[in-house]
Order: sequence, then C-alpha cells, then structure tokens
Amino acid sequence: MPFRKLTDIGGTSVGVTIDKSELRADGLIGEDGKAVEQQMLVKRTGPGTWEVTTPNPEEYPALE
Repeated sequence: MPFRKLTDIGGTSVGVTIDKSELRADGLIGEDGKAVEQQMLVKRTGPGTWEVTTPNPEEYPALE
C-alpha cells in the first residue's frame, strides 16, 4: 500500500491522489485518460480514517 501526500488545492480544500490504474478498474478513467466527472461520497469514519466511495444512485438519486 503506497503512501500518498496531502496537497493544498486552494480555499478550504485539501486533496489526496489516487493512481489512475486503480480508478480505471472501477470505470472512473475515460478513454481519453482523464477522470470521469463523478460525485464521490467522502466520509470520516474515525481519527485519521476516511472512506471514499461512489454513491449508490438509488440512495442518492439527486446526484444523477
């Protein structure tokens, strides 16, 4: 499991990178090699622990 670095992306936001090869397996990288525009659900599950998931459209229909 590789370590990733937190990066300040402006304002009040910080980001963490995920390898495109890992995202490609879930269909989140398009044919052009760029990220598919997609809402993601980010949930803090404990101190220093975060869960990032693709939301279920049945649970969050307004995101479609």
